[in-house]
Amino acid sequence: DETYLHDKIADDIQVLMERVEGEHREPWTWVKTEGEGKVFYTAYGHDERTWNNPGFQELVKNGILWAVDEQAKANRDAFMKDMPTLTYEDRANIPNYEKRDPAPKFQLPLSPEESQKFIQVPAGFDVELFASEPDIINPIAMNWDEKGRLWVIETVDYPNT
Repeated sequence: DETYLHDKIADDIQVLMERVEGEHREPWTWVKTEGEGKVFYTAYGHDERTWNNPGFQELVKNGILWAVDEQAKANRDAFMKDMPTLTYEDRANIPNYEKRDPAPKFQLPLSPEESQKFIQVPAGFDVELFASEPDIINPIAMNWDEKGRLWVIETVDYPNT
């Protein structure tokens, strides 16, 4: 992935990574403080080759954690404390319409309570489980009607038909 090029670079940055081409050195990732805040910047790249790179993901995570205050870090730690780990295994007949290499793996199922931890809701809202397997099997769509009822479409035999 190509990196961004810069020609106006502040003097008060702390350089963490540089792009080096021959004799030319250019800040690639840097940090600085600004007033009461902190700035993290990287010119690492801008497409899936960068975004799918575990090293880049770790860099961004660390940059964010450096930039936020202690309360935000404590909130994140509390949120992540009981977060289930997603596990995957090779299985036959996993669709690979995009011809990805390697092909996708099968995600092992989570319990309803574990799945609930991955749902993001606006501040002030809560998620409450009111139905799960075996009452509902393979839901593919849902909608609320004007009376406040939830309608769920399920397909018992999908994706095996």
